[in-house]
Amino acid sequence: KKPAIQPTAPPPSPTSGENDPFVGNWVAVDKVDGSSTTLTISRNDGSYSLVLVDDKASACGLDEAGKPKFAIEIRAAGTARGNVLNATTTSATCFSDPPSSLERVWTAELTYQTPTDTLIDMWVRVDTGTVFSGTVWRRR
Repeated sequence: KKPAIQPTAPPPSPTSGENDPFVGNWVAVDKVDGSSTTLTISRNDGSYSLVLVDDKASACGLDEAGKPKFAIEIRAAGTARGNVLNATTTSATCFSDPPSSLERVWTAELTYQTPTDTLIDMWVRVDTGTVFSGTVWRRR
């Protein structure tokens, strides 16, 4: 008789005394337009704060050639379970002149890859369901 297969629980979230794999400064190249992006993740009492800056964001307007013309700063808050950080945006600001707020909400799922010390992302625009995923974030 075969032993019953026991379900495995996801690993616990990091506690405040541990080396937290999400916290730090990350960089990536936008897969869509090749722009530079940075992501800063900090932690306070179990919740996370994220600040993403994309130096050219199509959400903030396009130039005559159809290229993104302004940077964007996206702020989000979230929690982690195991090697996955889930977050929801709290603000999005285009660095146009003058700066303007975007009334859009995205959710993010960032998966930490232990062997490579990288994050893989998946962002979903809540109102349209549009998915942006697969960006590889490396520590800065």
